Amino acid sequence: RIAGGRATVTLLGWLEGQSIMVTAPQNDAGRLVLQEGEQVLLRAFTGKSAFAFCATVLKAAHQPFYYLHLSFPDKVEGVEIRSSPRCRLRLPAAITAAGRAASQGNILNIGTTGALIETAEPLDRDQGLIQIACSFELHGVPVSLELRAQVCGEKIDRTADGSPRRQYGVEFKHLQPNDRLILGSLVWYQMYEHPRSVS
Repeated sequence: RIAGGRATVTLLGWLEGQSIMVTAPQNDAGRLVLQEGEQVLLRAFTGKSAFAFCATVLKAAHQPFYYLHLSFPDKVEGVEIRSSPRCRLRLPAAITAAGRAASQGNILNIGTTGALIETAEPLDRDQGLIQIACSFELHGVPVSLELRAQVCGEKIDRTADGSPRRQYGVEFKHLQPNDRLILGSLVWYQMYEHPRSVS
């Protein structure tokens, strides 16, 4: 809604120049009821790009299920958000930096070119490459990765007890062909099984 309130919809289809069909908007409180003529702002993500456009509710249909016809946009704003899609997850990892003993952390999102990691120990972007080791199952097959990466950015968050949790954006370096294949398979598996995890 232009006036406020955020909800999630699924794109059902469109007829160019006529209308866009979406499912009933849902938020934490349940289904959001929109009236014909109401203005909405839609944002969509394809994994690599983000889009935004304004539309008007043309019709709210109730059969065979509740869905909306929205006006077809005159203009769509788009921007590339990263060079490869990322999937959100929480994957335990051992992180080694500058020859120190490995510390425990988590991979919060991952793609074929980089990741967002969380650690209790601070990392220095000038200390050279770090190593990220993790294990998981992919299509029922145990997989282990040892990836080298460069720290590109930092954000400090706080846990419920107030202790700092540091998040770092990292870019993978010197990926082996098999590692790239595994990362690509992991991302596409997550996109298929958990489409809402893609960012």
